[in-house]
Amino acid sequence: VSTVGSQSGSDRWRAILITSPNQPTKLLVAASLAQVDATASRLKLAAIGAGLIVFGVLLAAGFWVGRLGLRPIAEVTDVADAIAAGNRSRRVVGTNGKTEAAHLARAINVMLDEQQAAEARLRQFIADASHELRTPVSVILGVTDLWRQGALRTGDASDDAMRRVGQSGRRMGGLVEDLLLLAHLDDGRPIELESVDLEPLLHDAIHDASATDPVRNITLEVSGRVVVIGDEIALRQVIANLVTNSLRHTPRQAAITIRAFSVGNRVTVDVVDSGPGMTPDEASKAFDRFWRADASRTRSGTGLGLAIVAGIVAAHHGTVTLDSGRDRGTTVTVRLT
Repeated sequence: VSTVGSQSGSDRWRAILITSPNQPTKLLVAASLAQVDATASRLKLAAIGAGLIVFGVLLAAGFWVGRLGLRPIAEVTDVADAIAAGNRSRRVVGTNGKTEAAHLARAINVMLDEQQAAEARLRQFIADASHELRTPVSVILGVTDLWRQGALRTGDASDDAMRRVGQSGRRMGGLVEDLLLLAHLDDGRPIELESVDLEPLLHDAIHDASATDPVRNITLEVSGRVVVIGDEIALRQVIANLVTNSLRHTPRQAAITIRAFSVGNRVTVDVVDSGPGMTPDEASKAFDRFWRADASRTRSGTGLGLAIVAGIVAAHHGTVTLDSGRDRGTTVTVRLT
């Protein structure tokens, strides 16, 4: 059996030569392969067409991956180089896609924004701390200069100078202690956990406030057993800071009410004053470090009291909120377990 061509035309044939043992002649049998060749040609064209389609799809996919899918990665590289060169304002653009690369680009932008915000807070923190330390340092340096010049040799002048130096030193010492406490809270250092009854701490805070400001109307309302798990010294400072803050920022005729009660395993302490209150913008910044509603900074204090309260309460896995409004006073709520 063999495949042969036609003498005329391009058709092919499948032929076989049959020899009969009893006959001198031979018989040639052939079948046309035209239909087979036509089918093979169609299959070949179909394969070529499918190959071209697959090639086009792969080419489009490669273009999409290279230009659209991986483009944010190239932009991330450019932004990283720009930031390393000192341009901190550069951000990755075109992060609206749903690919992993676009998600990476968005994450890079968020990270850069948070880093820039943290640096801004750090600069503001340093500026505020320097501002708070500048006055007592200036007083101490001024007194020492006067003493060195012989202007403070008399008894009254010397006593007044020592008093001013002592006040400035205590102010600096208090600020340093507050900053160290905030640093420890930021580091997440573990606190001493024990069962603490808040009622004696509240009574002590009221007695201390009455000794400082005897004419102030301070009321304590305790309902039930108010026992939490925490650090007694730190919780005592939370209560003292809240009471001191109310005393400092309200007029003497304003009443202060402290309420403590428990619901389930959660203890709530409310410190309510009938002072002038704050605007919504002021209330939103109340727990910021060194922030005070009095922009002139003529009031006493460093603006760290509520920031310390927030840090200590967070270390106890509790929450602290502030509700205030003009002419309706301020309520600070601490919830602990």
